[in-house]
Amino acid sequence: STSKYIWDIYSGYIDPLAFEKTDIIIHLAGAGVFAKSWSAKNREEIIESRVKSTELLLSSLSSTKHQVKTIVSASAIGLYGMNTKEALCHESTPKGDGFLAKVVEEWESKLNQFETTSIRSVILRIGIVLSTKGGALKQLCTPIHNYIGAPIGSGNQFVSWIHIDDLCKMILYASENEKSKGTYTAVG
Repeated sequence: STSKYIWDIYSGYIDPLAFEKTDIIIHLAGAGVFAKSWSAKNREEIIESRVKSTELLLSSLSSTKHQVKTIVSASAIGLYGMNTKEALCHESTPKGDGFLAKVVEEWESKLNQFETTSIRSVILRIGIVLSTKGGALKQLCTPIHNYIGAPIGSGNQFVSWIHIDDLCKMILYASENEKSKGTYTAVG
């Protein structure tokens, strides 16, 4: 059976029953980065949806009796910046420049606070997720199916992607393998 619990980051509330029989939290919350223009209001929503949701999880877990042993959280390769030239990035690559790098830096600074708890933490820096059911691939294919597609950029740029099935497998692996902890780059 499926249970539903209220979670409202703006009022600072998570139903404490949500943690009652929970061993693992998979934290994927965050406003869509490419869903709207990056107006000042939308930039604030992108940051707050990630930072406040993580802060709420941290504070709720510290003040509620629970049995949570693991949190697997999304993050993003945006930390490396939008233009890495031809450099291959990995977990120890320094932070890049730009709005997305700032978002991820603030987000991960909160996620890293799980290291001070007894909860095992895994952070997945996710690339562009490809699926025929939605997301980036569907948006890219729509103009092509309407015979108005065109190349994106020069065709020589790097696009770090991951298929949704592979991402799901990584999340399951990180959830179940107790030796997994820390930050991983999740790309194809």
